[in-house]
Amino acid sequence: MRKTILSVSVAIIVSVLAALNCASGQQQYPVPTFADASAIFSKYHCTLCHGSAKASDGLALHTYESLMRGSRNGPVIIRKEPAKSILIRQIKGEKEPRMPINGPPWVTDGEVQILEKWIAVGAPKE
Repeated sequence: MRKTILSVSVAIIVSVLAALNCASGQQQYPVPTFADASAIFSKYHCTLCHGSAKASDGLALHTYESLMRGSRNGPVIIRKEPAKSILIRQIKGEKEPRMPINGPPWVTDGEVQILEKWIAVGAPKE
């Protein structure tokens, strides 16, 4: 009898510890930075048109500072609000013209999620 109680007690303790480990052990992903966004811009050749001071529509993506300045029409990133950010809306095709202008290929859903997360956490430089 004593052996059974001990076995049940150990099983309960192990179960509780496993449950706590699962609840607190949610996988943490690194916060995206401008370097992650820049890699996506490079992959889709966005900087061919948006890579300098003479960039299309005044939007230059080659530096963090120039991206944060936005375009002639204003900011393209609204920090902490990816759904309101013109950059995201154009990449997703919710606002014309869809970007990249020479697509397809379009930015993948996973890459859009990286950009959205980056903006949602405040679009940090580093």
